[in-house]
Amino acid sequence: PAHGPAATIRDFYAWIERHRSPETLRYYRAKLSLIARDMGSSPWSDWTPAALVAWLDEHEKRAPRSRPKMEQALRLFCRWAESQGRPVEPPAPPVARPQRPRRDRVAIPSTPEVEALRGAAGGSALALPVSLAALAGLRHTEIRSLEWPDVDLEAAELTIRSPKTHQARVVPIHPDLAPMLVLGDGPVAPMSEGRPLYDALRRLYGRAGVPYPKGRPLHVLRHYFVSRLLATGATAVEARDLAGHASIATTNIYAHADHTRARGLVDRV
Repeated sequence: PAHGPAATIRDFYAWIERHRSPETLRYYRAKLSLIARDMGSSPWSDWTPAALVAWLDEHEKRAPRSRPKMEQALRLFCRWAESQGRPVEPPAPPVARPQRPRRDRVAIPSTPEVEALRGAAGGSALALPVSLAALAGLRHTEIRSLEWPDVDLEAAELTIRSPKTHQARVVPIHPDLAPMLVLGDGPVAPMSEGRPLYDALRRLYGRAGVPYPKGRPLHVLRHYFVSRLLATGATAVEARDLAGHASIATTNIYAHADHTRARGLVDRV
């Protein structure tokens, strides 16, 4: 049918492609292709909340750790389909489980560790990417896409055009970053990709004597940038705008785990 589940999933992909990043499109394709395979040809009358929960239960038996993200993707699709007039209702949300603050799960380097990394990078190809992440809060993709016309040395500003959010933001150039920005052509901070990049970052962490973080070793420097903004007095709104977060809820994650700062605040009451 023209507006059956399979066609609606394809329409949803098209909507994601128009309004979100290519990475987001790949994410939802990977998740929803499974239910499209199993239930795409079924009528909407079979897409009851109970039937969707039963499908999720079966999927969980094959891939237990993917259940939360699969459920999130399916719920978002159902809400979108409802908004398009399709007769579908999302599965009931699961009972919320207490979660540890994100900063307990993602290591954020200290200021001495960041300085050690910047020093160890020296004049290497990683020197500018490391400083752009730590002192301007750029994502990996933003570092790759930064061009010299986006660098205004006179105004001491960077214009960041994010491939993730498709929005631009302006970030002041940190005094320690300014001497590293010598105007040229093409990418500001060209760097390798994939395994060569991560091998180089692992060696850099080793030279600096800093524990190699799990996950994305360049991205933790962006976490450092946001946490330092908040720790030095920026409001959550200011930090959100400088970091380019889509939601202030993401920014607020960084406000939870500085227990030393929290103790100081309480002691001054």
